[in-house]
Amino acid sequence: MKNAVRLCILAETFPPVPGGAEVHARMLASGLNSIGMETFVLTRRCYPDSPKTESVDGTPTFRLPPVASGRWGKFLMAPFAFFELMCRRQDYDVVYVCALRVLGVPAVAACRLLGKVCVLRAETNGELSGDYAAAYGRLPLLERAVFKGWLGLRNLFIKRSNAFVGITELAASEFKECGISPEKVFIIPNGIDTSRFYPAEREERLYLRQNLGLPPDKTIVVNTCRLVKGKGVEYLLSAWERVAAERDDAHLVIVGSGGGEPASCEDELKEFVREHGLSAYVTFTGWTDDVAGYLRASDLF
Repeated sequence: MKNAVRLCILAETFPPVPGGAEVHARMLASGLNSIGMETFVLTRRCYPDSPKTESVDGTPTFRLPPVASGRWGKFLMAPFAFFELMCRRQDYDVVYVCALRVLGVPAVAACRLLGKVCVLRAETNGELSGDYAAAYGRLPLLERAVFKGWLGLRNLFIKRSNAFVGITELAASEFKECGISPEKVFIIPNGIDTSRFYPAEREERLYLRQNLGLPPDKTIVVNTCRLVKGKGVEYLLSAWERVAAERDDAHLVIVGSGGGEPASCEDELKEFVREHGLSAYVTFTGWTDDVAGYLRASDLF
């Protein structure tokens, strides 16, 4: 493609790290490369055995320090991301940031200095407003003051980004409420690979349930997400307790895991199920790469 835009995708985490945002970034990079847009990925090297450089589905992928998967890894990555963007300034025209809460700062800084285009995408609600921090519980007074000050300065700076992308109307509304000019805000829902995600006929659904160890004669509802604070799975289970009391044929399948993350609530969720006598009505699958199979096996999701 002549004079194609060259894109750098800057992501906190990237496969093999599991998660919906990671899968989206991988599919986006692969899809853009397939249509001739030169795309490469800068991400954090979360695991010691992950190569610093590799090709993922044909996309050049460069993993930056620190080698960490904990809560503070994304913050420590920021200066390395800025340095790498400056060093690779001849390789891209646009920086597309997946999860703006931290990496928005080095991306906007580099793009402003170099005259590049910066696009910030929120992976979850509250990234700009700061509401995402509620997932970690109520902060001590001093930490709250520091966080509020940092948030104000960060937002003042990253408002200089060329564009903001939300995957829902709610995310777009948050941008505008935080002072982003409406002309900079775009709603782009996540794409769906219809070759993998499609409805199943009854025979296939029964076959999948047998293979996945799911009850064949129940109304199955599937929820897919990382089991971390802020996802709201605890509210789903609380509601499911009432559903189970009224519908003996209802079965909830929770697809995903906490992945050892600092905000993981997987153990607490499983304890809730045990304590409330819901074990016969709820299945935890743990991590799986066959999300599509569970969705096709379900009645609702």
